[in-house]
Amino acid sequence: MPFVTDLISRTGGREINEDYCGFLELGETACWVVADGLGGYQGGEAAAKVAVEATLNSFRANPQLSTAAVQNHLEAAQQSVLQAQKAQPRLSTMRTTIVVLITDSKRALWAHLGDSRLYCFENGRIVFCTSDHSVAQAMVDAGELSPEQIRHNEDRNRLLRCLGTPDGEIRPTILEQPRNLIRGTSFLMCTDGFWENITETEMEVDFTKAEAPGEWLRWMADRVMERITEDSDNYTAIVAAFHSSPGSNSASVSKLPRLVKSRSSAPKQSRLTRTSLLSSMVLTLSVVLLFSLMKVESRFLFQCAKSVTASHVQI
Repeated sequence: MPFVTDLISRTGGREINEDYCGFLELGETACWVVADGLGGYQGGEAAAKVAVEATLNSFRANPQLSTAAVQNHLEAAQQSVLQAQKAQPRLSTMRTTIVVLITDSKRALWAHLGDSRLYCFENGRIVFCTSDHSVAQAMVDAGELSPEQIRHNEDRNRLLRCLGTPDGEIRPTILEQPRNLIRGTSFLMCTDGFWENITETEMEVDFTKAEAPGEWLRWMADRVMERITEDSDNYTAIVAAFHSSPGSNSASVSKLPRLVKSRSSAPKQSRLTRTSLLSSMVLTLSVVLLFSLMKVESRFLFQCAKSVTASHVQI
């Protein structure tokens, strides 16, 4: 598979992670999904999980790259959430956002509902970003807010579209035509808990200085972690980077806290490595300095000895 994928999902300042994500590779085709269960409703965690798994199952049955196929995947997710609501009355109000990306390794197509986003990068620059289905985005469209002000607007969490609405109708935004992929095309899919805590400029800066997709994600995640507060939302992100030659990734579907937990120690290991290297350098310099001092002292003692000897001869 010519894509390299890395991902992260953390609770932020919450006790429960209501985000869910996963991906599935089938030969040269692949699908990535990110969902954010609405925290204001019961069962946000369940809604996100049901939506992601239903989307991937639908993709498995029909991995075609077409707007009709993407629409069907989202319809399948919607029906699964509604069925879960009926099966468990206490979860009757659960809702979730969703963003989906599919590819045939030559072109890509995506769609979304809510404020979970997809960013497309080419040559290290953002060339596309989905538009939120939210009150705050509507205010931007009306000229009442700037795009940067969405991150701090009090209405940023009020959504206009999502999965799980009781009327059963969904109105996703789907890319009209598949986008051709070029070497280095990369995608960032994330929930609002992630993109609210990092700017688009910072995303591009981290992309430029990173040597691999995983490093790019870790740079961004470090920024998000620094800005997390006790009441911050969960945050989840997937990065998928396209390469012209096929890779060896095997097909997999996963909810990411388990994978993320094993990766969370990577920054600490990196810092530890740098600390050990610095300690070794300091030790080496200390030894060199010690030998230099000993050499100087030896020369001094030798000169003194010569002086004493000379004085003795004169006497």
